[in-house]
Amino acid sequence: NKNVQHLPQNIGKVFPNLVEISISNTSIQHIPQNALENLPKLKSLNLMTNEIALVDPSAFDELHSLESLDLSDNNLHEVHPKIFSKLPSLKALYIMNNKLRHLDPQIFENLPELRNVSLENNELPEIDRKLFGKNYELQNVWLNRNKINAIDPTTFDGKRSLEYVDFRDNECINTFFE
Repeated sequence: NKNVQHLPQNIGKVFPNLVEISISNTSIQHIPQNALENLPKLKSLNLMTNEIALVDPSAFDELHSLESLDLSDNNLHEVHPKIFSKLPSLKALYIMNNKLRHLDPQIFENLPELRNVSLENNELPEIDRKLFGKNYELQNVWLNRNKINAIDPTTFDGKRSLEYVDFRDNECINTFFE
């Protein structure tokens, strides 16, 4: 519903046992600090296909059980370096189809369970070699349709579970294999 412009207030107080929340196709532009409080059992949060341009750095801090987060198809130009730092159970992160131009090299460092990351169709010019440094469970990474012009060959060192990396429609494929 495009008439919805804000996340429902006190959703965790009204429904503290929620395991999954899906809020899509709205006009929500901002995820404030306290919008997702009191949701200790939440495992899946789908915020795709909204108009989100800003997420407060501590918006997800209380979602310690969260396993899947989808922020795809929004208007994100950047995300704070500590935005995912308190999500130790996160296994799947989807931020595709946004306008991201930079990711801090430590943005995923506190995500030991991270397996699937979709960053496709953004405007990322590079992937820092430290970006996935502590994500030893990583299995699938989608980096296609960005503006990546080079990638360090050591970016995925030590990722024994890695099964799939998609670099399609970037300029880096030749430099990666040189």
